Amino acid sequence: MRHPNFSSVIVRNIARLKETASIDENGELTEGFLMTLLKEYNIHHIFDPILKDQQDRRTAYVMIAFIILAYSYNSTWINIDKDRYINKKEILSSIIRDSGIDIPDDTFDAIVGNQNMILCECINIFVESQKDNDFATLISLSEHISFCRSMAHKTIDVSDKNLVDRGRYLNDAEQLGEKVKKIKSELESKYQILDEVMRKENRTPISKDVDLTVWENLLRHKKSLT
Repeated sequence: MRHPNFSSVIVRNIARLKETASIDENGELTEGFLMTLLKEYNIHHIFDPILKDQQDRRTAYVMIAFIILAYSYNSTWINIDKDRYINKKEILSSIIRDSGIDIPDDTFDAIVGNQNMILCECINIFVESQKDNDFATLISLSEHISFCRSMAHKTIDVSDKNLVDRGRYLNDAEQLGEKVKKIKSELESKYQILDEVMRKENRTPISKDVDLTVWENLLRHKKSLT
């Protein structure tokens, strides 16, 4: 499960955030650019609460674009060398300027200040949705390591067979442990920017959070829609 570079596509087409509807290649009337893009990858439902909460659909599109540009692990608009609040303010200001969509001042302040609870919940789910299958592998390996260690120390019987089995379990645990280290290192490298974003907002870095509860619920929800 890997996200395409949504942020790059949005930046290249940011003026099209205005579109609440468009004509496809077959001449059929469809939803605008942003929702068509998100539906193509079946993640539009993440942002349903925002669409339901905002009467102005174009304001909702600005909020959704902000989440993607400010919280994607591969977003080039995230500047980890800047104060997080200032960076978010710059991202939102650029979206408004480049798209030509004005939003109310109180909405602007609520977005950059994490004061909109619906937006914050969508951010949480979007961040979780970026976890790939390496997280599931990490949990599986960790559980197997625990099993191997448990079996290695299960009995005090020192018969030849049990000693051989114990050695095998301990060896398996060691080898799996090396795989865990490798995956963790790869995750830290991949999610480096998003990890720093999470730290600056006093949240658990995504590469350190191997709880897949939200991720698995999201997968089940997506499968139920297909």
